[in-house]
Amino acid sequence: MLQIRRELVDEILAHARRDHPDEACGVIAGPEGSDTPERFIPMLNAARSPTFYEFDSGDLLRLYREMDAEDEVPVVLMNRTSQDYPFSSVSVAIMPVPAVTNST
Repeated sequence: MLQIRRELVDEILAHARRDHPDEACGVIAGPEGSDTPERFIPMLNAARSPTFYEFDSGDLLRLYREMDAEDEVPVVLMNRTSQDYPFSSVSVAIMPVPAVTNST
């Protein structure tokens, strides 16, 4: 079962509140091969929309290069769900990222 430390959850909630009214989004990275969420990376919602999110392709490329350099992988993608508009509380969609292996 996926377990996310309280401090990461607090960072996610703070990010969602800062980005309001836009839908907040981000990635939780962890050591490659571990499926352990260790570091929250808030992302800018390039769509600047209260009802959906979109990662900027340049930001995403930089993130993947950074994670690669740190031997990290995305463990979780998160977004503040659209049902929270207007903002009264925070519900966050947590989407575990399946491990990808290179079999070449």
